[in-house]
Amino acid sequence: MHTASANRPTVVVLLSAYNGTTYLRPQIDSILAQQDVRVRLVVRDDGSTDGTQALLEEYAQRGQLTWFQGENVRPAQSFLHLFETASTDAGFYAFSDQDDIWQPEKLAVAVHQLSTIDPQHPALYYGQTQPVDSDLRPLPRKSLHPLCTAGESLVYHHIGGNTLVLNAALRTILVRHHPRYYPMHDVYTLAAAYAVGSCVFFDPTPHILYRQHGHNVVGQGHSAWTEWGKRLERFFQRQEIRSQIACDILRGYDTHLDPDIRQLLQRFVLGKRSLLTRLALLFDPQLRCGDTATQRLFRLSLLLNNY
Repeated sequence: MHTASANRPTVVVLLSAYNGTTYLRPQIDSILAQQDVRVRLVVRDDGSTDGTQALLEEYAQRGQLTWFQGENVRPAQSFLHLFETASTDAGFYAFSDQDDIWQPEKLAVAVHQLSTIDPQHPALYYGQTQPVDSDLRPLPRKSLHPLCTAGESLVYHHIGGNTLVLNAALRTILVRHHPRYYPMHDVYTLAAAYAVGSCVFFDPTPHILYRQHGHNVVGQGHSAWTEWGKRLERFFQRQEIRSQIACDILRGYDTHLDPDIRQLLQRFVLGKRSLLTRLALLFDPQLRCGDTATQRLFRLSLLLNNY
């Protein structure tokens, strides 16, 4: 049974769009069809050159979303801009890709979890997705079994940004710092959430049809060989995403950090300059993760100072 609209919690959904006419309409419709919550959909167009802007204006004219155009800055910075400029009068915030399908209960499930704690305490929800092909046929799904710890969030970048929902208390903390290093909104937000002492909920049940097609920025449903190829590509390019995220969080949120997590971050960053520290980090139980292959590659990265 649906509650009266006025009593439903408000969720601001932040969507970054770029040349998305192929799949954007069904994604928007699935967001607007969410049950038991009030959706406020805000879209940033990242410099589209197709009919995306006309499609967004069609919905805007019906009062179903608000949108604005920006220069092309790529997804990470586009989402960051949305997050930092979102209205402050909502209880919850969610991120959306432009090409998925949300099940009707997706946001309500997240809000229910987040509402089990004091709203003044920062909290974040994320979960499993169900990969599908361009025609929404199911693809093989890798089941995630995260340990859900702060240390794991530094090592294991498994979160799907399209599942992420956070409460207003966490957003208030996060927007106090403008990240200098922001590879993608999902992995950064999860690590920062843990660092400032948030309650983090992982949902193993998929509530999103995660569409895989030729233009995904990131994706799932690939073979094991493909996944390893991507890992090795990042490794040999020396992107060092893990240490850069840790350094930025330590610098930006120092006054909000949980003391134990601050110490872990300091050692994690110090390892870039100290072989003895890296050796100690190799088997630090705080840095265990729920994926064996990722754990092994991380330890190799530590040994080669390429994390």
